[in-house]
Amino acid sequence: WTEESWRGLDEKSNERAYVACSFHVANPGNWVFTPLIPRESANIIYINVLYNTRSCDQYHDPKSCKETFNLFVKQYDRKVNDVDRDTFNRTIATWTPVSVLTKDTTAVISETTQSVTLNPSTKYVRFGFEENGVCVSLLTIT
Repeated sequence: WTEESWRGLDEKSNERAYVACSFHVANPGNWVFTPLIPRESANIIYINVLYNTRSCDQYHDPKSCKETFNLFVKQYDRKVNDVDRDTFNRTIATWTPVSVLTKDTTAVISETTQSVTLNPSTKYVRFGFEENGVCVSLLTIT
């Protein structure tokens, strides 16, 4: 994932985006994570994602090309450090799939809101986005 900027929806502000495009690599697997989000008193957490994906037909002879990417969540009962590759690889089975996100075929920019019911012991949550050969830009996450 690469951090880039894009002209915001208001067409005035420069916004931060995270971009991945690994169609030239066979079997890519790239992840990017949100910071820890405190639960506070919530029983359900909503995540709104504004994103853009490119169609596979735009590429000649891609090694891997998908038009979807995955959203995962991990619930924590205590504050933890940032996710590093070694820790993540050891704990990947504990991440829960939330949704497979696909391009809205009628719009340039797609938007989705997903909800996650929180376990009673959860104090923090973190979301992870998995890219497996899609060209995707995560534009806004709220």
